[in-house]
Amino acid sequence: MVKKEKRAWQRKQVFDLEKINLEDLKAFWAYVKSLRKTRKQTIPREVYIDDEGTVSDDSEDIMRVWARDFGSLLTPPPMTEAGLEFLEQVKAEN
Repeated sequence: MVKKEKRAWQRKQVFDLEKINLEDLKAFWAYVKSLRKTRKQTIPREVYIDDEGTVSDDSEDIMRVWARDFGSLLTPPPMTEAGLEFLEQVKAEN
């Protein structure tokens, strides 16, 4: 039961972190720093493989999840309609 409660707490932290990330980048990094004062020395051996909270400790699942999550870090989000309109406006002015 302790592992399940710990994972539930961790999921809440991730949810809160993602919400802050969308709203305030400075608060996002302050929150990240507040979560852990020391650097963790081990690599997590469990991952959530779906949105329902299914946990796996299979090496292939771990690599697949890490590749998916870290691969998207440098991928910019899609441009919004307002962003496209602003881009066209800037191009027209130059």
